[in-house]
Amino acid sequence: MAAELLSPAEAQGAADVASRLKAGLNQVMLDQEGVVEQVVVAVLARGHVLLEGLPGLGKTELCKALARLLALPFRRIQFTPCRSAR
Repeated sequence: MAAELLSPAEAQGAADVASRLKAGLNQVMLDQEGVVEQVVVAVLARGHVLLEGLPGLGKTELCKALARLLALPFRRIQFTPCRSAR
């Protein structure tokens, strides 16, 4: 089964959507273009993202903004790793 290619108009439309998504996320995540780029690539590739980092770096706000921009519901799952007793 041959893969279907996008027409030039469809490819341009997808690029425009990706640009608007990145612009919207960059308004929330100041000076975090790399993180925004990786999240957008993961979304477009239908992948998964694990956001790790110290409290207060904007991980939750990034997810909220992504949900708003894509008209999706937002729910937060918080996970704190347990340290095993030695």
